Amino acid sequence: FSISDAAIAYRKPRSTILKYIKSGDFELDYNNLIEYSQLVKKLGEITSPIRDERDQQIEKLKDEVMHLKKQLNFFKYTSISNKHRLLISHKDSI
Repeated sequence: FSISDAAIAYRKPRSTILKYIKSGDFELDYNNLIEYSQLVKKLGEITSPIRDERDQQIEKLKDEVMHLKKQLNFFKYTSISNKHRLLISHKDSI
């Protein structure tokens, strides 16, 4: 876990994770990551899986995209219909 990812996963301020690093509770590897086992040892298992939250966000965004597509199709249809009416009224006036 990166410092930021650990803070998000455990719902802790980033400063708390940094404090644990400075005190020696966590050690960063060569990629500046904290091993999950260290996090579990100090903070326990993650209580609410991040994946579930991300999946919920993804589903919400998919629903929003679907809604926007429906709106776009409606406006396209309305626009075409209005153009068609204008053409007919123009032909009638000739």
